Amino acid sequence: MSVRTPPSILRKMTLPAPPFLSALLLAEEESRAAVDRRSLRGAGIRHVRVVTSGCEVARFLAANIPNMEEVIVCPPRMADMDARSFAALIRSHPLLPHVPLVALTSDAAGREALEHAGFNAVLQRPFNSQELLKALREAARRSRKAHAALAAWLRTLDRLPEHTEFDELLEACTPVERGALTASEACRRGMLLLRERRWDDALPLLQKAAVDIETSGDACAALSALYRARGEHAKAAQALKESLRGYIDAQAWGKAGQVASCLFRESPGDGHPLLTELERAGRQGKVFVARELMEMLLPDASAPENASAPTQEDVLNALNRGLSALSPMQADDARETLELALLQDGKTSLARALGSPSGSSAPSVLSRDASGAYDPPLQESIPRLPAPGAEDGPEVSAETFPGAGAFSPPEEHAEPAASPAGTPRPLPPSRLPSLLGEVMTVIRGTLRLYRASK
Repeated sequence: MSVRTPPSILRKMTLPAPPFLSALLLAEEESRAAVDRRSLRGAGIRHVRVVTSGCEVARFLAANIPNMEEVIVCPPRMADMDARSFAALIRSHPLLPHVPLVALTSDAAGREALEHAGFNAVLQRPFNSQELLKALREAARRSRKAHAALAAWLRTLDRLPEHTEFDELLEACTPVERGALTASEACRRGMLLLRERRWDDALPLLQKAAVDIETSGDACAALSALYRARGEHAKAAQALKESLRGYIDAQAWGKAGQVASCLFRESPGDGHPLLTELERAGRQGKVFVARELMEMLLPDASAPENASAPTQEDVLNALNRGLSALSPMQADDARETLELALLQDGKTSLARALGSPSGSSAPSVLSRDASGAYDPPLQESIPRLPAPGAEDGPEVSAETFPGAGAFSPPEEHAEPAASPAGTPRPLPPSRLPSLLGEVMTVIRGTLRLYRASK
């Protein structure tokens, strides 16, 4: 004999109908979704699909704007991202603010962060069917409200809004083989992940971009921000110094100046960082890099002096320390080329200080004497031949001087005449080969004549 359950008791045992007919359950592994799937079906949801990739779900929702009949239930972690990153990715699309999202978590402290990320409801484990239904109804209520606001906003537009931010975030979250990425692409993806506070995912991409000369400055600056956010201040300072070096190697002078100012403000006791880079440029023989650094360190002689800024003597000492690592001939070539470049830029005083004995570790062929006056001009150092008929000298003729007045060099066996006192020493041959060496010799001679004419 069967016993019939009273209708009143049966109504109490039956749960109300859920606000959703189907659910999309995310999981780190499909085998771990069995308990949550059973809970959703026990709450009255008929169809439950399990997906492990948040990127796959986001790409599907963007291509097929959904209605509000399916809820997305998200655990703390998926195969390719965490719950907060998934919610931020979905909410970055302008046409997906109404998608109902429910988060499952075991951490009561992170509840507020999940709600701020974009979830409609947060359900803390362990939970029962009543609590699950309450969370689903709350998600449905907020989803309807967001859908109404979206419809009103779209009626004011003449075309669909752009979703560039969503595309960039989706591309950054998509797992890729790091070895197949270029340095610029790795740097761009790393910065997108850094903006999403995904430190562990951004770190290897930025480290890959930091070894390339084109992206070293940006990547090291991003690494400095990453280390600073994680509390690793020593690594952050070192990465910022490497960023300065990367910008200088790439000749990005504007960014290099900003980074140098930041480093100097943080550690004024270590000296100006551009002085260290100026010494490195001199040690490597990079003359025009040294010229740019000197202009950044001494931008305007008429500007009011700053007690903390490096002086002209500090700049010249840093340069000469670097040039001392070169051979004497290489140092002379570099110093004379730098003098000519400074003269062309109107930095006459700095060029003269560089060529003076006190401003260089080795005597320059263009240096002044001990009294501060320039060496006699070349025209005055060459003995002048007396004019024909002059009383103070013999008459010039073909017998006394072959060539009938034309200046001809003495024969090979003749002894060269001794140079008068004060004559500059001859220019040493350039170490550069062929045509480039000849051009260098002409430049050095031109600079010598210019200095002598002063």
